[in-house]
Amino acid sequence: VSPPDTPTVIDDGDYTSSTSELHATWTSVDSQSGVASYRYAIGTSTGSADVVAWTNVGRQTSVTHTGLNLTDGATYYISVIARNSVGLDSPVGSSNGIMVDSSPPSTPVVIDDGVYTVDSTRLHVRWTATDPQSGIAHYEYSVGTVSGHDDVVGWTNAGSATDFVITGLALTSGVSYFVNVRAVNR
Repeated sequence: VSPPDTPTVIDDGDYTSSTSELHATWTSVDSQSGVASYRYAIGTSTGSADVVAWTNVGRQTSVTHTGLNLTDGATYYISVIARNSVGLDSPVGSSNGIMVDSSPPSTPVVIDDGVYTVDSTRLHVRWTATDPQSGIAHYEYSVGTVSGHDDVVGWTNAGSATDFVITGLALTSGVSYFVNVRAVNR
């Protein structure tokens, strides 16, 4: 008789914004006597239980553990051990880790081509922002006659561009226009 296969553990992706909850699912096979129960733990490295001690969940193949106090920027691993019907434990299987990113990206710094433009059909802007945990997924921009508004061009996905020309505009002479940018992290 041999132990069950090493569990395959899947968490909810590379990043989470939650500092209090983690979720994972898993599978394991024991073709001889069958899997009788699973234990899981949560830690800051694969196989460790320094955040949540090993906990028996019977034959359940998923868990959502709440009430955690996770640290922004830290990576957590959910590890699982399967036990078969004759009491043999599998090797530890661990998720590939999920980083907590509960903080927003930095406020983008937007630079335009100056106070005035002679072109009433386009605006050129550049911007920078950072997100040290998960990075920037994409940027969005809008154009308004008031800072922060989108009454000229609604919020539009700019992808990963940080230098952008907004075209197709019908700008009115003597009116100030504001290009607003927000960064979305992963």
